[in-house]
Amino acid sequence: MIFIDGEKWPPSLHGTGTEEIFGGGACPNKEYAGLYSGFHLISNPDWSGKNSMYRFFVNDPVRFKKSIKVTLEHGHANDLANDYSSVAYWYQNEPHKPFPSILSMKERLPRESEDYLRALKMEAEMYNVFWRPEVLRKISKEERDKIRLLQAEANDAFNREKLSKFMENIEAIIEIIKRHI
Repeated sequence: MIFIDGEKWPPSLHGTGTEEIFGGGACPNKEYAGLYSGFHLISNPDWSGKNSMYRFFVNDPVRFKKSIKVTLEHGHANDLANDYSSVAYWYQNEPHKPFPSILSMKERLPRESEDYLRALKMEAEMYNVFWRPEVLRKISKEERDKIRLLQAEANDAFNREKLSKFMENIEAIIEIIKRHI
């Protein structure tokens, strides 16, 4: 939705969805690059993970005099807790009022959920506390194969941002290793 010059709801530009405004109707599951819009990163076909898209309003500029507010809906009922970042370019007439200060780098970094931070801590503990050569030598070939499978599944789950599955697999690896401590 694009609100121009302080307008209230409903805005004069109200699209049909996030993927349509970027030229990819019906949730594309393959990356593509067009002249003015595209999806140059799609982590997974189900849209989990990281996705990146662009749109240049070259042929259909959005004109404003005082202000512009561009928003994205988060799901069909605007009920998803997605984390978006964006950049905007525009032509500026001179003179103009001073722009507000840009946010600090820390404030511009992607926010990580508590589950994400807990998953990273759990994995670090596994490697720093339990993953010791003297312990790993005691593990049978069958258990090493099981650990490799659990690691592969954990990596896949992490990449797909399925953190509960990731943590479940890390816990299973830790339990196998603990038997030999």
